[in-house]
Amino acid sequence: MNGIGVALSGGGHRASLFGLGVLLYLGDAGKLPEVTSLASVSGGSLTNGFVAQTVDLTRADDGGTFERAMAPFARQLAQGGTLFASWTT
Repeated sequence: MNGIGVALSGGGHRASLFGLGVLLYLGDAGKLPEVTSLASVSGGSLTNGFVAQTVDLTRADDGGTFERAMAPFARQLAQGGTLFASWTT
């Protein structure tokens, strides 16, 4: 069995964005359907969870489509960090 395993490290919103960048690169390279395992800890798990809820990687052969699907997540991380709650909580 051949495939690509991706491990997303921890480190808060920086790790989330870095892991997202790796996945965006794989999407641009047309390699996302080859990803058979996606593991993560801490900040990388935010990216992993969003991807799991949003995209079927086995059918993500278009990097542009994947990028558009990930745009709301990237925007949230860049503008609000990893705390998705309002400032009043």
